[in-house]
Formats: sequence, C-alpha cells, structure tokens
Amino acid sequence: MCLSNSHQYYYQVQTQLGVCKLERAFFVVWTLQDLHIEEVLFDDKFWGEICAKSLHIFKTAILPELVGKDVEYGEMVACVSNECRYEWFHFNCVGVKSVPKGQWFCPDCRKLRNLKRKKTKHS
Repeated sequence: MCLSNSHQYYYQVQTQLGVCKLERAFFVVWTLQDLHIEEVLFDDKFWGEICAKSLHIFKTAILPELVGKDVEYGEMVACVSNECRYEWFHFNCVGVKSVPKGQWFCPDCRKLRNLKRKKTKHS
C-alpha cells in the first residue's frame, strides 16, 4: 500500500505540510484488518504547483466576486513588477483595450522603471 501523488489525500498532506512549514508527516490508514503508516516528505515542487493553481483560482474566480462584477470593469490586467503597490488593474482604469502581449507594467511602475534605467545609464 502506498499513497499515490495523484490522490486527493496527497494534495491534502502536502498542503498541510506547506502551510505549517513542516518537513514530514505520517499518513495513517487504519482498518479492522490492517494498519498502514507511511512517512510523507514535503515536496517543494509540488507545493509550488499547488500555490500557483490556488493563486490563479483566487485571481480569476474569488477576487472578482469580492470586488463585484461590474460589466464596465470586468477584465483586469496584472502588473509584473514585484514592487507594484496594487498588482491588478481594471482595463478601463489604465486605458487597456485588450490583453497585453508580453510583460505589462502599470503607469506607476513604468515611471519607476524608467527612473531606474536612467540612473543606471549615467552611473
């Protein structure tokens, strides 16, 4: 008997390990006929995939429900700057007409980025 990494319990154990910042857990299955105890080690790569999927669900499904679904402001674009104060913007608020190709920086981060470039050119 072995816990498969495609089983929902594996996802659950990895999530608990990741949230609690633990290295290992013991997965226990008890029946009237047998007892199975299996050590499960934290899988950093798997945890990264879980977090990426969770973030996608939050940004595309949960966040729009929290802020409302105003048709005028339905679509949003994310600023790729790690220093962005807001990260997500309504298309209309920043004058975007369609999904940008490649990396997109909000107006504030664009200004900061240009300032940093100018400083490095003269240094």
